[in-house]
Amino acid sequence: MRREVETAFQAQAERILNSMDVVQREEFEMVREMALKAREENAALTARIEALEAKLSEGGAAKPAKSDSKPASSTRAKK
Repeated sequence: MRREVETAFQAQAERILNSMDVVQREEFEMVREMALKAREENAALTARIEALEAKLSEGGAAKPAKSDSKPASSTRAKK
């Protein structure tokens, strides 16, 4: 009898929580882990950008990269 009451109560509680769009613990933890990972990646990328900017500022103005390819207009076949 006690087990039936507990089961009925849990089922009713679950229906109420589902109707309220309450997030389950597992889903919350999964999203939390994703957010923590994204923050760590963001911090790492920010540090990398700052290091690259510092490296560029040490060398003075940024020099344009040399391009070995010819302009598109010179490689086209003329008709």
